[in-house]
Amino acid sequence: MKKIISEYTDKEAGELEKNLSVLRHEIAQLSLEKGVKPHKDSNAIGKKKRNVAMLLTIMQQKKLGITK
Repeated sequence: MKKIISEYTDKEAGELEKNLSVLRHEIAQLSLEKGVKPHKDSNAIGKKKRNVAMLLTIMQQKKLGITK
């Protein structure tokens, strides 16, 4: 998880927004496919949602100028 966080903190705001839209699209896609054919990883949607939350947190920290 630390690797993902450090990966996101190194990126610019525009790139983070692109990643956010891609993740949200993937969540929607997985949700639609869940009823038709179950995915091998039953927790895939939860993992993607967790990544969205991390991404939003990092974007807010950058907006406020908070750095660690």
